[in-house]
Amino acid sequence: MAKKCRQNAALIALTTSALALPGINVKAEGAPDYTSVKYRYTSYAEDKAPEKYTVEGDLERYEIQANQIQLIQPIGERAAITLDYLSETMSGASPWGVKQGADNQPELIMSGASIEENRQDIGARLKIYDQESSISFMGGYSRENDYKATYGGLDNELHFNQKNTTVKLGLRFSLDTINPTQQEGQSRVSEEEKNSASYNLGVTQVLSQTAIIQAGLEYVQLSGYLTDPYKLQDSRPDVRKQTVVSFGYRQFIKPTDSALHLDYRSYTDDWEVSSHTVNIAWYQNFGDRHVIAPSIRLYNQQKAKFYGVYYDENSATEYFSSDYRLSSYQAMSYKLKYIKYFDTWSFTVAGERYESAGSQAGGSLDEIENPGLVSFTRWTVGFDIKI
Repeated sequence: MAKKCRQNAALIALTTSALALPGINVKAEGAPDYTSVKYRYTSYAEDKAPEKYTVEGDLERYEIQANQIQLIQPIGERAAITLDYLSETMSGASPWGVKQGADNQPELIMSGASIEENRQDIGARLKIYDQESSISFMGGYSRENDYKATYGGLDNELHFNQKNTTVKLGLRFSLDTINPTQQEGQSRVSEEEKNSASYNLGVTQVLSQTAIIQAGLEYVQLSGYLTDPYKLQDSRPDVRKQTVVSFGYRQFIKPTDSALHLDYRSYTDDWEVSSHTVNIAWYQNFGDRHVIAPSIRLYNQQKAKFYGVYYDENSATEYFSSDYRLSSYQAMSYKLKYIKYFDTWSFTVAGERYESAGSQAGGSLDEIENPGLVSFTRWTVGFDIKI
């Protein structure tokens, strides 16, 4: 029994988080022969808005509590159905915009702290397995106070070279309806539509018993109402085309009974936003049933072509946004995960700290750090059960 546990831990150290890249899968597996249940509770808390720059609204930013549960049920010997449910509550204030203050300093306008939202999301996936391929059909529905989304998708996996090579093709779509909460003194749309479609291609190659390499390509097109109705002087194009290229490498290291995970992601879009992400993780086995996984993530982004730290009506163009998410900035996050394995179930706990800052340090308007940039702390706890 101890030998089997150690083999499982080594495999998990090699493949855990392999699905973090778009269109990427680990070495092909057959249909599951047992029922599994997974549960996660997540607590997310943003740091307060900077008191130095905040001139309106509340300093307390978003806090989110989320519960997720997943059930995977085999159907015969060649199929399985997956059911996902998410419930989350969100409260706190969010940035509305930035205006010019004295000495060219940005002044942050926050909403009040009365924002309280609930979101429910339910999804299902049917996966059918064959000798050298598998196909998945998925769909779901998400609803919150001011937003509804109906989504679906299709995945097709093809296995070659004794299942050491996997090619995955995927399609996703979402049909969304936006009903912004109205507020006195603010001019907001009453109802708008937004649609999205994404196409992805992924290749996974098993190099040896201890190494896997991965590559992914994804194209996403958003259309419809892409402006944020809760931002001031916010106007964005009604089409956004996004491209993501990603690479991953997994190496199991026998002498230390551990695994190194390296991931890289490049993002570009026709709003001229571009970003690079590097993630490095180390999965360390201790004994037969314990895994500790520290990781670090580095992120750098260049701003959208119509981004400005604050609105200037004298030089206004058709599109404008002071949304910090469209600014130039860099971010770093640190994460530590612990997994404890039992005979038929496992326990997971993880903590993450994320910090962001402007990536430019000059004095021009385009180089002023957006005071709305977010930093946060997130905790996750959960379990996986095999029945």
